[in-house]
Amino acid sequence: MTSILKGFRPDAVFCANDYMAAGAMKVIHESGLRIPQDIAVVGYDNTDICTGTIPDLTTVDNHFEELGKSLARGLLELIDNRTDHFGTCVRASIVLRGSHAAKRSSSRRLGRKGSKK
Repeated sequence: MTSILKGFRPDAVFCANDYMAAGAMKVIHESGLRIPQDIAVVGYDNTDICTGTIPDLTTVDNHFEELGKSLARGLLELIDNRTDHFGTCVRASIVLRGSHAAKRSSSRRLGRKGSKK
C-alpha cells in the first residue's frame, strides 16, 4: 500500500485477504487519508479481524466451513463407492461493513511533493 500511494491514490483497493486489508488500512490511515471517504477497502475471507478495524472491514465470505463439509461428504461417498465423482459449488457473498462506499471522484495521479497533475 505504501508503494501504491507514492504516485497514485486509488478510489478503492481489494486485498487478497483480510489481514492484508487491515495492513492497507493502517498505511492509509498513517498517510492522512480516510476510509472510506478517500479510499474504500475490501478484504477477503471474513476473518475475525474484520470487526477489529476502524471502520469495520467490508469483506468477501467464501463460506469455507460449508465448502469443507460438502467436500468431506463427497469424499466419504467416493470412499464408500456410492459415487465415482462429485462436484460442489458454494457461492461467495459480500459482507458489507464500514470500509466501503459508493464511487467518488476519479483516481488521481500525484506529482512531486503531492501536487495533483
